Amino acid sequence: MESISFLRCVLITLVVFIHTNLVVDTACEGSSYSIGYDITGNLLWLANPMFFAISGYLFFFSSKFSWQIYREKMRRRVRTLLIPYLLWNTITLVLYSIVWQLKPSVIGQHVVPIQEMGIMDFLRTYLCVYGEGLDSTPIDGPLWFLRNLIVLSVLSPFFYYIIRAHRLSIILILSLTFMPTDYSTKSSLLYYMLGCYIGIWEGKKAEAGIRPLMGKAGCFIYLVCVALRITLSPHGWSSELLDLIQNLSGMIMLADFAQLILERYPKAIPQLYLNSIFFVFAFHGIIARLLTKGAALYLVSYHVDIGYYPIAHVINALVSISICILLYSITYGISPSLCKILGARDIKK
Repeated sequence: MESISFLRCVLITLVVFIHTNLVVDTACEGSSYSIGYDITGNLLWLANPMFFAISGYLFFFSSKFSWQIYREKMRRRVRTLLIPYLLWNTITLVLYSIVWQLKPSVIGQHVVPIQEMGIMDFLRTYLCVYGEGLDSTPIDGPLWFLRNLIVLSVLSPFFYYIIRAHRLSIILILSLTFMPTDYSTKSSLLYYMLGCYIGIWEGKKAEAGIRPLMGKAGCFIYLVCVALRITLSPHGWSSELLDLIQNLSGMIMLADFAQLILERYPKAIPQLYLNSIFFVFAFHGIIARLLTKGAALYLVSYHVDIGYYPIAHVINALVSISICILLYSITYGISPSLCKILGARDIKK
């Protein structure tokens, strides 16, 4: 479980780097920075499928399924997923409404401030402010992951009976990569069910860790997939198949990386970052939005050389993480129980 805690920190950091990119706000598509971000994005975007796989794995790991166990797990998820989901979206709504009063253009046209909300606007705040249909996000954008995870957790018994019916159910799961729907829905379902499959059928092997040869093979296959994507720009079913192979090999590579780092440096991640990771996940969205808007305005207004954009990107990410850690520290100092209500956990290394 230490490797999973370590992986969560790595994956959250990757997510923050996604949300602090400057490509859209500076309209620099086609630049060297944009091309570099597209290439590194192959690694950054591994975070979402791997988070879902970990969540599915943990739902069935170390326990046989029963309706009593399911009810207990769902009660815990109300406390650890649903309540933090509602609270953080509410906090974001209040903060955005305050910022909207000062500078409406920073927030954009998608967000309706509290004082102008109707009933449907209020519901959309918690479900689908940005995007359309199933490929949408709530007002606290990164929490689309929690929204989807809550739904998947409710459906877990259905997944259990499908997966437990036969080991070959893995074929059905992997075939979901060709499902004709948006990427967010497909990714959520496919990799959560994959995690469930590992938890149900391969729990002991997964707990033992990644074998060295398997980790090296995963890294090699992943790099080949990235090279093929850059050089061939595949479309249609070939792109979807390449996505699947790239994500699977990338997840093996990251799991092996976490294992190797922890073997050499057991305290590689500071305890404070481990404990504040949910705050970073839940709050970095609004911080990143304000920082990227401000950085983009400065870079474009003063015609800053494109070579400095990666530096601004890294600074935005590190400042976003630092502010979230500071918020956690202040909140914990005031009330540790409030931190737990907001989703934080004391993780022992």
